[in-house]
Amino acid sequence: MSARAYDDPDYPDAIMLRGFSREVASPTKVVTPGLSPVSSGLVAEALFALAADRAFAAIDMQTEVTFRTSARWADFGLLPDFEGNLAALAHPDDKFAFEHHLASVAAGRIGPESSTDVRLRTSAEEWKQFSVAVAPIDSVDGESRYLMTSLVPVGGQA
Repeated sequence: MSARAYDDPDYPDAIMLRGFSREVASPTKVVTPGLSPVSSGLVAEALFALAADRAFAAIDMQTEVTFRTSARWADFGLLPDFEGNLAALAHPDDKFAFEHHLASVAAGRIGPESSTDVRLRTSAEEWKQFSVAVAPIDSVDGESRYLMTSLVPVGGQA
């Protein structure tokens, strides 16, 4: 959900909220009276924390936006708070093959067991090679708009 709060002169004692959300296929089946179930975001962060040897990034293939990165993302020298097109970070010689790999996973032609090596630009303006595995996040008719990427530095680079 995305929202914005604003003052309304007609209701000076109220805080007005305007927002939008994405449709959820089905709500959680867990019902705990008086308690909220753990959010999927917190579950994802816990999973990310268990994988100290890699960074993760969730991307939207339609808008070419990286909408979530794991805490280890910046630890590996990648641009902190990155929200752009992940393929735009690729070395010019690797970019086409990397874009093709992402598109192939999104189209359901290859699975997460297929990985590719790509050099990505770091915050130090250097190239660091990563082995990138990609898994679809949900799919409709075998195609996925959203992908989760796992990036492991090649050669144990940290």
